[in-house]
Amino acid sequence: DGNTVNVRSHETNLGNLICDAMLWKTAADRSQIALMNGGGIRSGLSAGPISYGQILEVMPFGSTIARVLLTGEQVLAALEHGVSHVGDTESTGRFAQVAGVRYRYSADRPSGQRVLHAEVRQGQDYAPLDRSATYNVMVNSFMLRGGDGYTMFADGREQLDMGFVLADAVAEYITAHSPVSPQVEGRIVADIQRVLP
Repeated sequence: DGNTVNVRSHETNLGNLICDAMLWKTAADRSQIALMNGGGIRSGLSAGPISYGQILEVMPFGSTIARVLLTGEQVLAALEHGVSHVGDTESTGRFAQVAGVRYRYSADRPSGQRVLHAEVRQGQDYAPLDRSATYNVMVNSFMLRGGDGYTMFADGREQLDMGFVLADAVAEYITAHSPVSPQVEGRIVADIQRVLP
Protein backbone atom coordinates (compact mmCIF):
# COMPACT_ATOMS: atom_id res chain seq x y z
CA ASP A 1 0.00 0.00 0.00
CA GLY A 2 1.72 3.14 -1.24
CA ASN A 3 -1.40 5.30 -1.37
CA THR A 4 -0.32 8.88 -0.67
CA VAL A 5 -2.90 9.53 2.04
CA ASN A 6 -2.18 6.21 3.74
CA VAL A 7 1.61 6.44 3.88
CA ARG A 8 1.27 9.96 5.27
CA SER A 9 -1.20 9.07 8.01
CA HIS A 10 -0.70 5.52 9.30
CA GLU A 11 1.40 2.37 9.17
CA THR A 12 1.37 0.60 5.80
CA ASN A 13 2.80 -2.73 4.71
CA LEU A 14 4.94 -0.99 2.06
CA GLY A 15 6.33 1.38 4.68
CA ASN A 16 7.19 -1.63 6.81
CA LEU A 17 8.89 -3.34 3.87
CA ILE A 18 11.06 -0.30 3.10
CA CYS A 19 12.08 0.21 6.72
CA ASP A 20 12.79 -3.51 7.18
CA ALA A 21 15.03 -3.33 4.10
CA MET A 22 16.90 -0.37 5.62
CA LEU A 23 17.68 -2.35 8.79
CA TRP A 24 18.56 -5.48 6.83
CA LYS A 25 20.97 -3.60 4.55
CA THR A 26 22.72 -1.95 7.51
CA ALA A 27 22.70 -4.90 9.91
CA ALA A 28 26.51 -5.01 9.86
CA ASP A 29 26.45 -1.49 11.32
CA ARG A 30 24.25 -2.76 14.19
CA SER A 31 21.30 -0.64 13.12
CA GLN A 32 18.39 -0.61 15.56
CA ILE A 33 15.70 1.74 14.26
CA ALA A 34 14.69 2.86 10.76
CA LEU A 35 12.50 5.85 9.89
CA MET A 36 11.17 6.67 6.43
CA ASN A 37 9.15 9.79 5.69
CA GLY A 38 5.84 8.96 4.04
CA GLY A 39 6.42 11.75 1.54
CA GLY A 40 9.29 9.74 0.10
CA ILE A 41 6.92 6.92 -0.92
CA ARG A 42 5.29 7.87 -4.22
CA SER A 43 3.61 4.69 -5.46
CA GLY A 44 2.49 1.23 -4.40
CA LEU A 45 3.47 -2.25 -5.55
CA SER A 46 0.96 -4.71 -6.94
CA ALA A 47 1.04 -8.40 -6.16
CA GLY A 48 3.17 -10.44 -8.54
CA PRO A 49 6.65 -10.04 -10.00
CA ILE A 50 8.28 -6.71 -9.16
CA SER A 51 10.66 -4.92 -11.52
CA TYR A 52 13.38 -2.48 -10.52
CA GLY A 53 11.50 0.16 -12.51
CA GLN A 54 8.48 -0.29 -10.23
CA ILE A 55 10.68 0.18 -7.16
CA LEU A 56 12.01 3.40 -8.68
CA GLU A 57 8.43 4.59 -9.09
CA VAL A 58 7.96 4.02 -5.35
CA MET A 59 11.18 5.88 -4.42
CA PRO A 60 12.17 8.10 -7.37
CA PHE A 61 14.45 10.54 -5.57
CA GLY A 62 17.73 8.60 -5.39
CA SER A 63 17.96 8.97 -1.62
CA THR A 64 20.59 6.97 0.20
CA ILE A 65 20.50 5.37 3.65
CA ALA A 66 22.11 7.48 6.36
CA ARG A 67 23.04 6.72 9.96
CA VAL A 68 22.70 8.96 12.98
CA LEU A 69 23.14 8.13 16.67
CA LEU A 70 20.25 9.56 18.67
CA THR A 71 19.30 9.56 22.31
CA GLY A 72 15.95 8.10 23.18
CA GLU A 73 14.79 11.66 23.79
CA GLN A 74 15.75 12.58 20.21
CA VAL A 75 14.05 9.45 18.84
CA LEU A 76 10.92 10.46 20.72
CA ALA A 77 11.18 13.97 19.24
CA ALA A 78 11.36 12.44 15.75
CA LEU A 79 8.30 10.27 16.40
CA GLU A 80 6.44 13.29 17.77
CA HIS A 81 7.38 15.28 14.69
CA GLY A 82 6.08 12.54 12.42
CA VAL A 83 2.60 12.59 13.96
CA SER A 84 2.46 16.33 14.62
CA HIS A 85 0.11 17.03 11.71
CA VAL A 86 -2.00 13.87 11.70
CA GLY A 87 -5.64 14.92 11.50
CA ASP A 88 -4.94 18.20 9.72
CA THR A 89 -6.91 18.94 6.57
CA GLU A 90 -3.83 18.16 4.46
CA SER A 91 -1.54 15.22 5.14
CA THR A 92 2.17 15.95 5.16
CA GLY A 93 5.16 13.92 4.10
CA ARG A 94 6.70 14.03 7.57
CA PHE A 95 4.66 11.07 8.86
CA ALA A 96 7.26 8.36 9.49
CA GLN A 97 7.00 4.71 8.60
CA VAL A 98 9.16 2.71 11.03
CA ALA A 99 11.04 -0.48 11.84
CA GLY A 100 12.73 -1.52 15.08
CA VAL A 101 10.36 0.66 17.08
CA ARG A 102 6.65 0.67 17.78
CA TYR A 103 4.52 3.32 19.41
CA ARG A 104 1.02 4.49 20.28
CA TYR A 105 -0.10 8.08 19.83
CA SER A 106 -3.20 10.25 20.07
CA ALA A 107 -3.94 12.96 17.51
CA ASP A 108 -6.30 14.50 20.07
CA ARG A 109 -3.36 15.66 22.16
CA PRO A 110 -1.38 18.84 21.43
CA SER A 111 1.43 18.61 18.89
CA GLY A 112 4.62 17.58 20.69
CA GLN A 113 2.69 15.59 23.31
CA ARG A 114 1.04 12.98 21.15
CA VAL A 115 3.22 9.89 21.63
CA LEU A 116 1.76 7.93 24.53
CA HIS A 117 4.17 5.00 24.62
CA ALA A 118 7.17 3.85 22.56
CA GLU A 119 9.16 0.62 22.56
CA VAL A 120 12.34 -0.43 20.81
CA ARG A 121 12.89 -3.93 19.44
CA GLN A 122 15.40 -6.03 21.33
CA GLY A 123 15.82 -9.43 19.73
CA GLN A 124 12.35 -10.93 19.35
CA ASP A 125 10.82 -8.68 22.00
CA TYR A 126 10.33 -4.96 22.65
CA ALA A 127 11.47 -2.88 25.60
CA PRO A 128 10.34 0.62 26.59
CA LEU A 129 12.21 3.44 24.86
CA ASP A 130 14.94 4.68 27.21
CA ARG A 131 15.18 8.45 26.86
CA SER A 132 18.79 8.49 28.05
CA ALA A 133 20.03 5.55 25.94
CA THR A 134 21.70 5.92 22.54
CA TYR A 135 20.16 4.29 19.50
CA ASN A 136 21.65 3.59 16.06
CA VAL A 137 19.04 5.06 13.71
CA MET A 138 18.79 4.73 9.93
CA VAL A 139 16.98 7.39 7.91
CA ASN A 140 17.14 8.49 4.31
CA SER A 141 19.60 11.19 3.28
CA PHE A 142 16.78 13.71 2.74
CA MET A 143 15.64 13.35 6.34
CA LEU A 144 19.19 13.53 7.70
CA ARG A 145 19.56 16.92 6.01
CA GLY A 146 16.43 18.16 7.81
CA GLY A 147 13.94 17.32 5.07
CA ASP A 148 10.26 17.37 6.08
CA GLY A 149 11.30 19.32 9.17
CA TYR A 150 13.40 16.61 10.83
CA THR A 151 15.81 19.17 12.28
CA MET A 152 16.49 17.05 15.39
CA PHE A 153 18.80 14.82 13.34
CA ALA A 154 21.28 17.70 13.09
CA ASP A 155 21.94 17.24 16.82
CA GLY A 156 22.62 13.52 16.46
CA ARG A 157 26.12 12.08 16.68
CA GLU A 158 28.23 10.21 14.11
CA GLN A 159 26.10 11.22 11.14
CA LEU A 160 27.12 9.21 8.08
CA ASP A 161 25.68 8.73 4.63
CA MET A 162 26.08 4.97 4.21
CA GLY A 163 26.12 5.32 0.42
CA PHE A 164 23.46 2.64 -0.12
CA VAL A 165 20.79 3.86 -2.57
CA LEU A 166 17.50 3.16 -0.83
CA ALA A 167 15.80 1.79 -3.95
CA ASP A 168 18.72 -0.61 -4.46
CA ALA A 169 18.47 -1.80 -0.84
CA VAL A 170 14.76 -2.49 -1.21
CA ALA A 171 15.34 -4.39 -4.48
CA GLU A 172 18.07 -6.47 -2.81
CA TYR A 173 15.86 -7.16 0.18
CA ILE A 174 12.98 -8.34 -2.00
CA THR A 175 15.32 -10.55 -4.02
CA ALA A 176 16.84 -12.07 -0.88
CA HIS A 177 13.49 -12.71 0.82
CA SER A 178 11.21 -13.45 -2.13
CA PRO A 179 8.36 -14.08 -2.00
CA VAL A 180 7.63 -11.18 0.34
CA SER A 181 4.26 -10.49 1.91
CA PRO A 182 4.67 -7.57 4.33
CA GLN A 183 1.86 -6.93 6.77
CA VAL A 184 0.62 -4.10 8.98
CA GLU A 185 1.87 -5.26 12.39
CA GLY A 186 0.82 -2.61 14.88
CA ARG A 187 4.10 -0.71 14.74
CA ILE A 188 2.12 2.56 14.77
CA VAL A 189 -1.16 2.59 16.64
CA ALA A 190 -3.49 5.60 16.77
CA ASP A 191 -5.31 5.83 20.09
CA ILE A 192 -8.96 6.26 19.18
CA GLN A 193 -9.92 7.25 22.71
CA ARG A 194 -10.16 11.01 23.15
CA VAL A 195 -7.54 12.14 25.63
CA LEU A 196 -8.59 15.00 27.86
CA PRO A 197 -6.04 17.83 28.35
